[in-house]
Amino acid sequence: GKLSDFAQHGLSRTIKKAITVVMIAISSSGFTQNQSKPTAAVLGIDTKGIIQDSEAMGYLVRLELEKTNVYNVMDKYDVADLVKKNNIDVKTCFGKTCIIEAGKALTADKMITGSVERFGEKIVISLKVIDVKNQAVEKVNATEYLNLQPEIQKMVEISVKKLLGLETDQNLVNLLINYDQPIASPKTQL
Repeated sequence: GKLSDFAQHGLSRTIKKAITVVMIAISSSGFTQNQSKPTAAVLGIDTKGIIQDSEAMGYLVRLELEKTNVYNVMDKYDVADLVKKNNIDVKTCFGKTCIIEAGKALTADKMITGSVERFGEKIVISLKVIDVKNQAVEKVNATEYLNLQPEIQKMVEISVKKLLGLETDQNLVNLLINYDQPIASPKTQL
């Protein structure tokens, strides 16, 4: 009986050690990965003429940004917390100066901002990456889409990818942006 107890004890110790090693490996690899990626934060995205408000739009942009894996995207609750502590009004903070101040308060490397507006039969999504340290607009993308509001998340996905220079799904782009080919537009399709 004693031998098997001893063997079990040794085995459980070995397993515990192995688990510890694995956990350290996971956390340290996660750490180095995260360190190499800049931290980005999204406040609200200004909206006009569409169903979603700026907070909902900010959520969609944050979600699509996270999917790209280019930045460490700050958690919306952390952002909300810090913004509140620093008396920043997310509903009106769309200008460069306010965004940079918010970025400093959040200790973010990059701030993603922009607007989604409807003009008649078009939806224009304009997004910017602002570098907090250099206080400069680093990347900009403005894309016009057909007014297909139920597809707004896919439009945001395309805009975020274009903003970051990533590949977009061409079929999706054709469905949502083909205003140059009136023959294929939803209205004239018979």
